[in-house]
Amino acid sequence: MGQDTILGTDTIKDALKTKVNNDIAELFAAVAALAAGGGILISSNDTTAGYLNGKLVAGEGIDLTEGDDGADERLTVAGEDASTTNKGIVELATDAETLTGTDTTRACTPANITAKMAELGVVGGAGSFTTIAASGNVTLDTLTASKPVFTDGSKNLVSTGTMPVDQGGTGQTTYTNGQLLIGNTTGNTLAKATLTGTANQITVTNGAGTITLSIPANFLIPTVTTIPNEGLHILDTNASHDLIVKPGSDLSADRILTITTGDAARTLTIPANTTLFASGTVMLFGQNAAPTGWTRKADWQDNAMLCYAASGNIGSGGVVNPQSTHTHTGPNHTHSIPHDGWAPNSHVSPGSGDHIGINASELVDAYEREANGDNTSGEEGTGATGANTAPHYQEVIAAIKD
Repeated sequence: MGQDTILGTDTIKDALKTKVNNDIAELFAAVAALAAGGGILISSNDTTAGYLNGKLVAGEGIDLTEGDDGADERLTVAGEDASTTNKGIVELATDAETLTGTDTTRACTPANITAKMAELGVVGGAGSFTTIAASGNVTLDTLTASKPVFTDGSKNLVSTGTMPVDQGGTGQTTYTNGQLLIGNTTGNTLAKATLTGTANQITVTNGAGTITLSIPANFLIPTVTTIPNEGLHILDTNASHDLIVKPGSDLSADRILTITTGDAARTLTIPANTTLFASGTVMLFGQNAAPTGWTRKADWQDNAMLCYAASGNIGSGGVVNPQSTHTHTGPNHTHSIPHDGWAPNSHVSPGSGDHIGINASELVDAYEREANGDNTSGEEGTGATGANTAPHYQEVIAAIKD
């Protein structure tokens, strides 16, 4: 039936009445046309009546088939089968048919696709997925073989060149023995470099996958080297044990141990379990104060030193200070003088310093005794030290090891 125009002023009753009247008019016109053998009209204003096989036009994907020609004819309207080149009617596939994946005539619905994705392990909401599970190899044809895979600025997977540093890679493809990657703020890169040693201090040996650090045979100690208080370990002659040199006590400040050998090789032999000077050792020092670890002896001052070479214990004696003015007294004694010579019969025994005291009258008497052959006795004599008769000397102190 045709389309009718209903004005805004019409009531619902008037509008329905108009519609029914028009439809009835079109129906009677069509029946009249059929009765007259002129065919049908498409609408009330159709100017040409015709038959269905002429009035109906098959569109894309539609077939019109006239049956029982010349008898009780029928016009069959049927949809064509859809294909990749022809629009038409298609049957929807079931989930099972979709999962099988071999049917070429049925169409899949979103529900079928979801079922297939779930079977493949792809799970997620609309427009995305959260997991992918694969039991075999997955090949992505757009990627380059044997290259790292990362995303570009558009979030696409790419695989070209070398994995850059900003993607978590190294930006490097080749290395030499012992090379390390060292950060470089310029360009945010990783630079390749090898360790280098210092002559006579540290030796670096680069190998395939190894770096060996060692001390050369002729090791040069730098200007300042701090060694832990476990000590300095020095291998023995056959490298089987260590000689450990370490401090034996706490220090209140930095101390310097200086070893002077002179311009020649020296050997220092230390007996087992001993110290350089045992406690109680007495030594002389040409200085005003005793060295550290020694105590000055207060009972040896103003004494002359006597070298005691015989066996037995050392001793001490005497009451005269050898540095003060004093008198020497010699014992009574007898000289035997042969007849062909002479000698004074009275003299003073030489003492410390440059002095000999001889009595003048006794010298004359000595001549007389020589003339008479009387030279059998002598008397004791004395002599006093002179004002300028003191020998050169060096004062020292005596100290005892603590």
